[in-house]
Amino acid sequence: MRRESVRELEKIEVGDIGMKKQKLFEMIQDKNLDIYQEFGGLEGLAKMLNTSTTDGISSSSIEERKGTYGMNVLPEEEEVTYLTFLKEALSDKMMILLLVLGAAALIIGLTTPEQGKDDVHYSTAWIDGTFIIVAISLVVLVTTINDYLKELKFKALNELTSKVEVNVKRDGKCVTIDISEVLVGDLVEFEGGTFVCSDGIFMSGQGVLIDESACTGENDEKKKVFASPTDTDVDPFIISGTSVIAGEKGCYLCVAVGEDSFSGRLEMATRTGKQLTPLQEKLNDLADLVGWVGIGVAIILFLTLGAISIGKAAHSGDSYDFKLLLDYAIVGVSIVVVAVPEGLPLSVTIALAYSMQAMMKDNNM
Repeated sequence: MRRESVRELEKIEVGDIGMKKQKLFEMIQDKNLDIYQEFGGLEGLAKMLNTSTTDGISSSSIEERKGTYGMNVLPEEEEVTYLTFLKEALSDKMMILLLVLGAAALIIGLTTPEQGKDDVHYSTAWIDGTFIIVAISLVVLVTTINDYLKELKFKALNELTSKVEVNVKRDGKCVTIDISEVLVGDLVEFEGGTFVCSDGIFMSGQGVLIDESACTGENDEKKKVFASPTDTDVDPFIISGTSVIAGEKGCYLCVAVGEDSFSGRLEMATRTGKQLTPLQEKLNDLADLVGWVGIGVAIILFLTLGAISIGKAAHSGDSYDFKLLLDYAIVGVSIVVVAVPEGLPLSVTIALAYSMQAMMKDNNM
């Protein structure tokens, strides 16, 4: 009966590789021994995946396997360009407010004579508004460049930290490859402290304990043992994204990589764009708090100066120069700009990136 089930699965899966991948994923995700037994145990899986439990895959089948089962990498997220950071910098409410005030100062300066004068002095009337716009443009430019360079540094750092080597058996020989080159059908070696880079079925090893909390949330260490096609209460399932915390040197049969693996599907399902770290969130909260205090002080100053100037004009009987209110508004916004530590999160992030690189050079990571 079991042989008939295996034949039926092989007939379906040869014509539909997607169904085969889904069946393997369900087996790993649910730790389903029934599916494992339907495949015919370890030997049945090896036969279905066209590999050997003693020699591993053939080097001549590497390209075919890449096309059929994929590589052990995830699709890159949409690249953030310089224009994206420029758009973010220009969307800052404070920058928009300052640009509006700068434009208003420029227009008023070129159209309204100064108090006590009849004509507009065009040779100097453009200076205040233009300098505000130029200053804000420089701030936006520097912010954009810093953010873009930070993104490039993080990308380079991630590429560096993702380069991890692992031993696999191919053509009966042990070879060392990068984890991104691991393929379905490979016999992957592991030992205590090894990061599991793909889904698989346990083949050999003594006292192997794996921490699956990163993927399943369960804190209990899971003991892995070999399972025959008739076993009903064992756990031979190796889940990607976990860590081997104890055990002698062992080996497992890789059955899923990349997007088709447990950790790959989990990461693809939870991708929601760039996420702030807890430290970055706290720094942003601090910047917001200081900003609101600065805004409060700026409003009080604007109202106080405005009331004083209006009172003086009413007392002297002179016509009120409303350009003074624009000047007071610019002073108030300047206080807010100075008070808000917008560069603090960026500075801390860059400092952490440099620190991580230094620690890696000292082999501390």
